[in-house]
Amino acid sequence: MGYWGTTTRQALERLLERYPDTNISFAAYEYNGWRNWSILPTADRQRIQPTTVVSSDFYINFGREHLHTGQLWQPMGPIIASRQVYNNTIWSVEALTGPTADAVRADWLRTYQSITAAPPAARSYFDLYRDGNKLHYAKVPCVPADLTPAFFLHIYPVAPADLPAASRQYGFENRDFQFRRVGGNLHDGKCLTTVELPDYAIARIKTGQYIANQPRLWEVELPGGR
Repeated sequence: MGYWGTTTRQALERLLERYPDTNISFAAYEYNGWRNWSILPTADRQRIQPTTVVSSDFYINFGREHLHTGQLWQPMGPIIASRQVYNNTIWSVEALTGPTADAVRADWLRTYQSITAAPPAARSYFDLYRDGNKLHYAKVPCVPADLTPAFFLHIYPVAPADLPAASRQYGFENRDFQFRRVGGNLHDGKCLTTVELPDYAIARIKTGQYIANQPRLWEVELPGGR
C-alpha cells in the first residue's frame, strides 16, 4: 500500500486545518478516502464527510489514476494543497464546488501577484523567482500547452559531498519535474508552480524545459545562495 494507503489522511487533516469552522465533504480514489476518514478522531469525522465526486466539495488525488477522468494528473478543479517528495506529488486536494473553487482561485491569484511583485531572478519562457529554499516558475500569458513539456532542474552544490550518493558522478542533483506533479495551477491566463530546493549550500542552478530526444526548449542559469 505504501503512500497509496496512508497519505489520504494527511490530505484530510490539511482540509480540517484549512476549514476549522466548516462542515465539508470530500471524495477520494476507491476505498482510500473512507478508510483514512474512519481513523480520524470522532469530532473530525463529524465535520468532514466522504461522498461521491458529483456531490463533494473536494477531491483528494493520491498521485496515480484520477477517479473521474481515468487519466494521470488531470485535476478537475484548482489545487488548494499538496505534498511533494523530491518534487513528486504524493497527494493533492482539488476544490470542486463553485463557491469553494472561486475562493481558491482568488487566493491563488493573490499569491501569484505577491510572488511576481518583485523582479524575477531570471527571465526566459518562464520567469523565475527565488524565496529562500523555494523556486517559483511563473508565466503570463500561459496556456495548457506551455505546461506539457517536462521541466529540468539541476542543482550544483558548493560542496560536492552534499550531493546524494547516486548524483555525485554527475556533479549535480537532478530534480526534474512535471508542472502538474508539483501542484502547479493555471488560472486566468497565468500559471505558477513552486518547487523546494535542498538545504545544502547551492553554487548554481540550471533549469528549463525539454521534450525527450529534442533540444531543450529553453534554459536559464541562476546563481546560488539564498
